[in-house]
Amino acid sequence: MGTELVGPLLRSLVCLGRAATVLEIGGGASTLYLLDALAENARRHESELRMMEAKQRLYDPSWADDEAAADRDPDALLTWLEADPPLALPAYYAQPYRPRCVSVDDLSSAFTAASRVRAAAERAGLAHLLDQRFCDFRDVPSVLGGQEEVFDLAWFDCGGYAEYRDFLDLYWDKVSADGGMLVLHYTLTVPSHERVLTELASHLQTGTRGHFEMLSLLEPHKLMQNSVTLIRRTAGPAPRFPLTRGVSLERSGG
Repeated sequence: MGTELVGPLLRSLVCLGRAATVLEIGGGASTLYLLDALAENARRHESELRMMEAKQRLYDPSWADDEAAADRDPDALLTWLEADPPLALPAYYAQPYRPRCVSVDDLSSAFTAASRVRAAAERAGLAHLLDQRFCDFRDVPSVLGGQEEVFDLAWFDCGGYAEYRDFLDLYWDKVSADGGMLVLHYTLTVPSHERVLTELASHLQTGTRGHFEMLSLLEPHKLMQNSVTLIRRTAGPAPRFPLTRGVSLERSGG
């Protein structure tokens, strides 16, 4: 239902943010993009982890010491930063990457392709990443299976104003406050859907949903199913990268 351009965007968002846990409300073609992104992340993580183990043996602890900055060789640090995996954050690889997509659909729409997703995922070799639930997304215990799970990204493509409002009320705090993203489909050019954005803007002003960033994108060539809104929660602490303080990406001398 109009996700031929949003699907690749979702894939890019999952890869860019290295999302591991994904929630989807409204399954179909978008599910395959999400699964493919998780599989790509898993392949990259495994490869980069092996390289990082070798790279860390070359690490000099003095690079992170502010008092030693004057005596530090910037070219040596830059050479280390550029080594495979280039510019990677070592601490990121201390945790395992366990990808999983929980895809929820109640099969109530005559247009849904959710019932065919499992077979398509199996043909693509992606079914091991799919946790499919056929239920109403408002039945939170059935969706989460009794687990207190926090998602890195949640994609919502289901219903109208009431469903959007219920989704945000029920799942806002189940998306990571430290950079987790909620993606809502078809939020522009429909007054009742735009009301959701107006309410979100008021929450942004009052702080009642904490800190977050919001961006809406319009597909101007389309009559319907023509937009997407990205919401990034930012209540977590800002990241600090001590190794890169004062390091230019231009080599000295020469």
